[in-house]
Amino acid sequence: MPRPYDTPPLICCSLCGGHAKFSASLCFKGICCPCVVYGRNRYRNAKGTDDGFSSCNGHCMAWCGLCLLGHWGWILQCRTREDMQEKHNLNGTGCSNCLLSCCCSCCEVIQTSKELDFIKMMQDVSSANAAHNAGYKLQDNMIAEPQSNPIVEAPNHFAPDDD
Repeated sequence: MPRPYDTPPLICCSLCGGHAKFSASLCFKGICCPCVVYGRNRYRNAKGTDDGFSSCNGHCMAWCGLCLLGHWGWILQCRTREDMQEKHNLNGTGCSNCLLSCCCSCCEVIQTSKELDFIKMMQDVSSANAAHNAGYKLQDNMIAEPQSNPIVEAPNHFAPDDD
């Protein structure tokens, strides 16, 4: 069963910062330069990480090009949103994706970015819990037996010389 988004879709409207998930830098980028946020969302959705991400990439350029031709960048956002919903089992329909992407593309890229942050955080927590719960694993060829403890007299460096 699909789960709801962790972040509300119109978070960009709470610019006063009253929402717990508010991020001023993300809101600024989403409103002033949504192509960069879109490109990052697309990259993170495909790769699962920011490693190797460049803000000037093909997805960003494609989004800009379609917007210059008549505000058609929302089509790319809609497709990325659908991919994310399928990959991470999120609620959403083609109609709601199109409406949000077309009518408030800034809000859509911000919500998608925050959701990808949440997904990454949950994966990190899950990995940490799995590592913590794994405990000690017995290695092959290891034998636990008592250690021999020969009595070895340590040299006494403080004893007077016999000269």
